[in-house]
Amino acid sequence: MKAPSHPPTVKQSPANPVKEKDNITLTCEVSGGIPLAAVSLDCGKTLSYNTDSTKASHSVYFEVSKEDNGRICNCSAMHPVAEYKPIIQHQIVVYYIPDTLLAITMIPDRIIDIGDNITLSCTVEGGNPSPTLKWDCGDDVTYNLGILGNKTTSSIHFEVDKYDNGKNCSCSAFHPISTYNHTRQHSITVYCE
Repeated sequence: MKAPSHPPTVKQSPANPVKEKDNITLTCEVSGGIPLAAVSLDCGKTLSYNTDSTKASHSVYFEVSKEDNGRICNCSAMHPVAEYKPIIQHQIVVYYIPDTLLAITMIPDRIIDIGDNITLSCTVEGGNPSPTLKWDCGDDVTYNLGILGNKTTSSIHFEVDKYDNGKNCSCSAFHPISTYNHTRQHSITVYCE
């Protein structure tokens, strides 16, 4: 008897990251050993088992959902040589679009007087990875970006003058899944006496 000289490996096709609704195949395999090692792949999905004269493997094939993001699959091998019992972990990374569209809020939420300070916030919830948010509102603004839980927010803050009346500020969201990329605008009304 002879144990395999290496631990098992996990192959994923296509490789991480994958997009929601992609079909993936994960294969746990180990080569060598006399006799061949017994391998298993625990991924909480349907399994198939294959062997040939030089390696043993277990595979899973399934369509991924956002719930599969971060799923850990355990690839393990056992051999009559008792010391050979390696377990390899593999994590699935699934990209998915945010749950909501962009929303813009303004504080204070009223007609603005010249000299008032305002904050415009652009918010979106969900998504992996979090979308990138970008403001287009002219110069002299302070940008803040924050991610809290599953919410991504970008804010701008500035003091308004009479030239800001009717100004349109836009916030754009960019995500690796391009079907989500879009822009929203917010118009500022400044009360001028």
